[in-house]
Formats: sequence, C-alpha cells, structure tokens
Amino acid sequence: MMKRNALAALVLAATTALVPAQAVSAAPAGGGGLVNVVVKDILNGNETTILNNVAVGVAAAVCQIDLAVLTSQLDQHGKGDCPAKTAIDQVAYVVNA
Repeated sequence: MMKRNALAALVLAATTALVPAQAVSAAPAGGGGLVNVVVKDILNGNETTILNNVAVGVAAAVCQIDLAVLTSQLDQHGKGDCPAKTAIDQVAYVVNA
C-alpha cells in the first residue's frame, strides 16, 4: 500500500511538472500570449475573472482543453472555451489579456 501511494505521488509530481513546460512552448495569442479566464453567471450576468494575465498553456490546463484547440479558438474568435469551469448556472471562457 505504501509503495502504491509513493508511485501515485511520483506520477502526480511528474504530471504537474509538465504543465509549465507546455505553457512555455505555447504559441502566443493576442497580448503576448497572456489570457484571462472569466466565469459569467448566467442568471445575473455578473462576470468574475478567475485567472488574470496567465500563459495560454496554464489556461488550457485549468480549463482541461487541448492547447492547440484553445490557441486556435483565440486566434479565430478572440475567445475560447473553458469546459472545466462551466456549470449549469455559469459559463466560463478564455479571452486575450
């Protein structure tokens, strides 16, 4: 059991270490590659920025969306999906900073 927990911790650490490397290799979109992740309440229209001026790769990891897909959405529409932070009463999206 102890070996399994140690292995799980090692896999988690290795996976976490990959996110910054992916962010560094991200193609810049808009304002120097920096984006904001915004959550909008569907009922009252209030918007809250949950991540401000972060690399596109970081936003892709938080939103659980492929980096190439998010970059393409930002390049084409100036806005990208954030499915991991979208819920029944809120919609989340990524915009160029």
